[in-house]
Amino acid sequence: MPPDIARKAENHLPLAGPVASVLSWAPAEGKFAIVIIWDAIAQMRERSGRGESFSFAFMSCNRTEGSSEGIVEVRHGRLLSREDTRHHKDADIVERYINLDTMQVRHFYQPLLMIYNGEKIQMI
Repeated sequence: MPPDIARKAENHLPLAGPVASVLSWAPAEGKFAIVIIWDAIAQMRERSGRGESFSFAFMSCNRTEGSSEGIVEVRHGRLLSREDTRHHKDADIVERYINLDTMQVRHFYQPLLMIYNGEKIQMI
């Protein structure tokens, strides 16, 4: 990442250490726009609330078996209401969603979100 972009990111990040963000190229301005992952999740929630769909991809994670099936792509999805900690021990970092192509309800861990609407998630 170019130093000027990293410097701008540091000035806008309230947290210390690596923070996931969405990097998108803004050709008209000739630079990257940085959106923190939590902003991307907030946008996902807003769009879901309006009944809109979006695409995203994440790394699967089965904590019970300690395994992953690799990258999961959802072409048309919406977030659902969040799990309660009584039903999922990691509810504070888990998002439930529906894949509108298969109508399956699944979940993903927020830190494993890799792509939102074609925009790559980076650790900076």
